[in-house]
Amino acid sequence: MPILTLGALIGLIAGKLMIMCNLISALYLPNIIIFSLAGYFACISKAPFTAVILITEMVGSLSHLLPLAFISLVAYLMVDILGGAPIYESLSKRIDLKHELKHIDSRLVSFEFLVSPLGELNNKEVREIRWPQNVILIKVLRNNSELLAKGDLILKPKDRLILLAPVEDIAEIKHELSVLN
Repeated sequence: MPILTLGALIGLIAGKLMIMCNLISALYLPNIIIFSLAGYFACISKAPFTAVILITEMVGSLSHLLPLAFISLVAYLMVDILGGAPIYESLSKRIDLKHELKHIDSRLVSFEFLVSPLGELNNKEVREIRWPQNVILIKVLRNNSELLAKGDLILKPKDRLILLAPVEDIAEIKHELSVLN
């Protein structure tokens, strides 16, 4: 339902903008909304045929079948070219990862590490750093805000790194990080 609602809203906004710019007649607004529903559903779920069938059933007419198929296929191909993943598959992988971490969870602990202004970690991208084994950078705290620990994030002095590691490796990991810092 939220996917369909967002698709309809996108179609409504796009249609209203086109009407205001005198690109289309207001007569075509319902069609723009219907096509937007199918396109958005097809790209989010990566299921173009399901989108066509679902929207055709919702509309109750076969007159939109060919445009719905075309738009759904184009939306699917664009997401595929851009490397997008189906939303339910992505959510499933996240749930699986959380489930795996719960099994290991009893042995993992998080700890904090401060970036020194003089160390090797300063002004380096996260991906450039040779991290110790068995450690995961969860997030970076900078000036009272949380940053995602993405590969292109550049670490700054006084950044607080929140790391996750097995309890038995903490001392060794802290020592390796202090050598870098």
